[in-house]
Amino acid sequence: MISISELAYSDDDGATYTVLAEAGNWMLTRAGDHNHPGSYDMLEIDPNGTEIGVWPTGKKSLKLTGIWAYADDRALAFEATGLTVANNPLGAGATSVTASADATGDDQFKVSPAVAAGMLARIELEYLECTDVATVTLTVLRGRNGTTDAAHVLGKAIEVWRPPEPVKEAAAIMAVRRLQRALQGYADASADVDLGRLRFVRGMDPEAERLLWNYRKPGPV
Repeated sequence: MISISELAYSDDDGATYTVLAEAGNWMLTRAGDHNHPGSYDMLEIDPNGTEIGVWPTGKKSLKLTGIWAYADDRALAFEATGLTVANNPLGAGATSVTASADATGDDQFKVSPAVAAGMLARIELEYLECTDVATVTLTVLRGRNGTTDAAHVLGKAIEVWRPPEPVKEAAAIMAVRRLQRALQGYADASADVDLGRLRFVRGMDPEAERLLWNYRKPGPV
């Protein structure tokens, strides 16, 4: 999680919820580290907090309202594209964002495209998922990752989610590896003439796999 705007608990299996203020009652941490700059993965509730006094026994339901995402550093999770909102204004619920310049061109770091389909964008406090990009027009899904679909005035900055550096490095390693395989004529491939089959090595580069280890989805390896 990036943040929680509201935490509520239930004593009746989710039939009703009571909001629990953060101050003096709960806090978010990263593996117990209260000062970690990355996204949170642990919620600590004080059993002797200012509102509950003693945490009730038995199973309780919790309801979290907040922003869901992973980041190595919450403050640097998004980076500027150099683009701004050209809609005047961009209304809540609108699925088409007009950018101030060609979104398929270079960003402020001379890397293109500045925005592409599949990217997570941010305008003010709202996250938007880009499903298509055509020059200055971004087709988006609004209010993603727990944020609120809201109106934005002309000139607000359009930012994009910055993948963690190890993920970028792993992607570069795999891209180079695949290029080298192609240049070598896929020498690691083999064929079975009788069965009419081609076999290719599918394993991931060990270095790329190591870099991605902390980002893997939990489950069987």
